[in-house]
Amino acid sequence: MTVSRLVTAFTAAVAIFIPLVPVSAQEHGSRMEAHFKAADKDNDGSLTREEAKAMPRVAKNFDAIDADKSGTVTLAEVHTSMKDRAKEMHERGMESFKAADKDNDGSLTREEAKAMPRVAKNFDAIDADKSGTVTLAEIHTSMKDRAKEMHERGMESFKAADRNADGMLDREEAKAMPRVAKNFDAIDADKSGTVTGKEIHDYMKAHRQERKKN
Repeated sequence: MTVSRLVTAFTAAVAIFIPLVPVSAQEHGSRMEAHFKAADKDNDGSLTREEAKAMPRVAKNFDAIDADKSGTVTLAEVHTSMKDRAKEMHERGMESFKAADKDNDGSLTREEAKAMPRVAKNFDAIDADKSGTVTLAEIHTSMKDRAKEMHERGMESFKAADRNADGMLDREEAKAMPRVAKNFDAIDADKSGTVTGKEIHDYMKAHRQERKKN
């Protein structure tokens, strides 16, 4: 399975309750800092609109992230914005679960789970203790396991396509991943003639957001 197919499948599977799955703050922070430093070409600790283009989601939400309206965004502002977004998504996820939990017992029966279609579809897999109901903790655990599995399989697919093991795919290598090859120019954000795992990841997230709008 290709990385793009894996990402598409994963985002579709978790879209309804991804707010319930907390991301490791340390892992997320480390990745964010690395991406920020790479985008900060003049190493002044902030990103202009031009520099922010290297981080599509930051660029897209630049004005909202730029809390002090300085015309630049700092790593602290990015972190704050992401935390606010995560909090909002978490609250919405909790509301969805509570709305589905008609008897307010902290778990969903099969009937209640119908209000959350993707939970209902994967009910048996999520119901780890085979109690006939699913809890928030079980949903959380199931999605963490699914995310880990998808990530590992995606990495394997990318590495298999990356014949010279340089961490990126040229057009020839990308042919091993048809959907990446088909969207190569759009994925190649820096127009380097190659695509990285991060560029594929960013493209798929942006693509998902566009689908939601439409």
